[in-house]
Amino acid sequence: MFKRYTKSGVQRILRRCAPDIESAARAYGVPQACIRAILYQELTAMDWLDSIADLAVGCYWRFHSLWDRLSLPAKRDSSTGYGQIFAATAIQAIDFAYAQGIRDLPLPAPVDKSRSLGAVWRRLHRDVHFNIRCVALCLLHAAAEMTGSTDFGALSPEELQLVFTRYNANSKSITRYGKETYAHYQTFQGDSL
Repeated sequence: MFKRYTKSGVQRILRRCAPDIESAARAYGVPQACIRAILYQELTAMDWLDSIADLAVGCYWRFHSLWDRLSLPAKRDSSTGYGQIFAATAIQAIDFAYAQGIRDLPLPAPVDKSRSLGAVWRRLHRDVHFNIRCVALCLLHAAAEMTGSTDFGALSPEELQLVFTRYNANSKSITRYGKETYAHYQTFQGDSL
């Protein structure tokens, strides 16, 4: 593994992104500590080899008409940006929020996945503000799916670990990722960055 960011580098990124984190937390009712925990977990795990997946998806969307015409195998989606989010996952989260009556969304909803996958992936890849808002929406969607509630203040430690687990994997039981992210969450609860 060739780590892309050091822990101190990730802390600098989180400080630089503080206004976006605060804005997303306020807009969607997701605690800043949850958003920071996910970003910290993803950024510290990111390595330079992740760029290869991004390159493959970027090439596909740049030349997708050619790929489709020639029926070439292609990678259409991958986790990308600071929150390491798949475009399909972001679209699901945006549509979920729209169905819940949230209208301050990072793009118009409902989203036509078949027509918007490439555009959403590119925004996740390039636009930090958009990516962080999608982190919050993905957490909101994960909370509803795993606990039946989007009230983060009412979630138990186990439920938060399930939410963090769901952000990363389709699992009904707490994973190592969920436990590690919860530990970061506890650190960020008292940290003002």
